[in-house]
Amino acid sequence: MKPSAPVSHAPPPVSTTRPTTLPLEPIDGLSARVGEGADQGPSEAQHQGVRVLPRLTSGPGVDPHELWAREAAASKRRALEELLASHIRAWGLPTPEREHRFDPVRRWRLDFAWPAFMVAAEVEGLTREGGRHQRMAGFEKDAEKYTAAQLAGWTLLRFTSRMVRSAQAIRVIEIALQRAARP
Repeated sequence: MKPSAPVSHAPPPVSTTRPTTLPLEPIDGLSARVGEGADQGPSEAQHQGVRVLPRLTSGPGVDPHELWAREAAASKRRALEELLASHIRAWGLPTPEREHRFDPVRRWRLDFAWPAFMVAAEVEGLTREGGRHQRMAGFEKDAEKYTAAQLAGWTLLRFTSRMVRSAQAIRVIEIALQRAARP
């Protein structure tokens, strides 16, 4: 009988390099390639709940690391918005309109809006990975939107992730709604 080879309990080596391409495959005959149909409105894939990532057009090519960083930042922002929505329900405040379009021409939206009170809340979603609010172009567009909302008579409340998590945001929203309800 041959002696058996020693068994290694070490994990297999892990690659430290990131992939340079996005290994996306068609789903149910629908294309899930990055950017396909991004200019043509909702695709068949989007109507069936498949997420089609937008085409990045800046720079000499698409950097998959940038694409994943943007998606990670957007995911964290959505989670913060859901946390704030759960706080609003738990505190028994009036139900806000989510993604309320306040300007039909520019198609600007507010994260949370109480049109009867003209109060709105925006979750800024600053992250280490970066995000729209941390780039100068995104910051300037947001400033333009916020100014337009305020000129239209909205009380605009802006919150960071810390403010949402600590419940400071919900306390401020409650005060703003109480003040707006006064005759």
